[in-house]
Amino acid sequence: MKKILVALAVAGLAFASQAASIKWSTGTKVLAPESTSQAAAGTLSMYVWLVDANTYNNTSVDSLWASYGNKLNTATASTTGGAGKAGVTVTTDGLSYSTTAATYYYALALITYDGDQNGTAEYYIANIASSYVNTAGTGNNISSLATKLGGSGEAVSWTAVPEPTSGLLVLLGMAGLALKRRRM
Repeated sequence: MKKILVALAVAGLAFASQAASIKWSTGTKVLAPESTSQAAAGTLSMYVWLVDANTYNNTSVDSLWASYGNKLNTATASTTGGAGKAGVTVTTDGLSYSTTAATYYYALALITYDGDQNGTAEYYIANIASSYVNTAGTGNNISSLATKLGGSGEAVSWTAVPEPTSGLLVLLGMAGLALKRRRM
């Protein structure tokens, strides 16, 4: 029994020594929605899902909120904090890597903004990013996920979170008009 426990401990140590991390960051000074200079004040949250290359390549930034907005609790890693000038950083730990070639990781990220701090996101930024862990196990830091798109330098703007009640009200209104028309 002792031999089995020792073997498990050695295997666990070997696995732990073959683990690295990648930091995914919003970048510094995340601008408030509809502002070109004011830093966001309120609550900023970031959710990161590590996905395979196929999912990464077939997911558009525009479809991220529809696909993952109601699955925030399933994120690989997440953090919430005051927005301010520092932004927020999510760290994905325990990543494995190869000792002969860089190991790539692909992430989908949603950054939400709660300006009045009532626990409900009013705006979001969706982004995708990839990074790698090198052969020495040194991870990377990916920044500016909330201020630039994919490192291209293209500015990203906040998108208002769609309210489910608005869609329901429109649907009820259309049903009412249809009923009224039918009665005439």
